[in-house]
Amino acid sequence: DDQFRFPVHQDIWYNNYGSLNCITLWIPLQDTPPELGSLMVVQKSHLQGVLEHDDSIHPNIPNFNNKLFSSFDIKLGEILSFSQFLVHASGYNRTSKIRLVLSLRIYDLASREFLKREYSMEKNRHKLFFSFDE
Repeated sequence: DDQFRFPVHQDIWYNNYGSLNCITLWIPLQDTPPELGSLMVVQKSHLQGVLEHDDSIHPNIPNFNNKLFSSFDIKLGEILSFSQFLVHASGYNRTSKIRLVLSLRIYDLASREFLKREYSMEKNRHKLFFSFDE
């Protein structure tokens, strides 16, 4: 159902406590072709850094160009890994089957910027840009 889709977003807006170099592991629990709602991504969008999102329950990047998205035909046993800066959204499930996915985040506990903010982004949520050189 479209009402359960995650809109266009970057995971950094959901990861209040993550390191900036955090990666997401998207693990389908069955074959996940585009018609079952595989993940839609904008390739190389992670290079743009943090993009402006709205303030909804599911932070959304408004007015994003839908023509830039690609879907992947991901098979059971495959894993899609990506930066938390990657622009992505749930695909559209147009079947009568349920799409089951396990999504994990891997944080870098030794990251200097992560240590500097005491393992929390909540204190600095209004400004998500940090110096990696400090």
